[in-house]
Amino acid sequence: MTTRTDEFADSGIVDIGYHYLLPCTDNDDDSYAVEGGLCGEIDCDDTNPASIQVKTELCDGIDNNCVDGIDEEPAASASCNNGAFCDGEEYCISGSCQPGSIPCPDDGFYCDGTESCDEVNDQCLHSGDPCPDDGQFCNGTESCDEAGGQCVHSGTPCPDDGQWCNGEEICNEETKHLRSPEHSEL
Repeated sequence: MTTRTDEFADSGIVDIGYHYLLPCTDNDDDSYAVEGGLCGEIDCDDTNPASIQVKTELCDGIDNNCVDGIDEEPAASASCNNGAFCDGEEYCISGSCQPGSIPCPDDGFYCDGTESCDEVNDQCLHSGDPCPDDGQFCNGTESCDEAGGQCVHSGTPCPDDGQWCNGEEICNEETKHLRSPEHSEL
């Protein structure tokens, strides 16, 4: 237990000559007393040096700052923040830091691709169109069908031209051109 003296003490303090003896109680030796006032900042828990009125509240099950109780918000949850974007905003529950919700969950849209998190730039990313060109000319252009949640092809780029005399149109994958049986050189 520490006892302090102070020349500027108020009445009620024992005069021991030109100094005054202050009854300042500090059982945890953190230099803060339960009396406060002339004894300095208030120590709200004199059994724990982590509890003093001037400290910032932490998420640890202790009233670190002697104000409004244990782990008061928003300071307690703010002490849990590890600075990483992709693991979400951490929060305090019952003296323990809890992980936050994932900031980039699946948005439910098929056509914008897979969601991911970019920690370097603190942002959510979408992988983009999940229906890239498959390299096959004869099945047409690939596109995304959001309603069906699938990739679709536009069909042949060589539709029937309506001319009966030139025969049936056939798509030639090698030359990427239309070819008719009668005009095999195309």
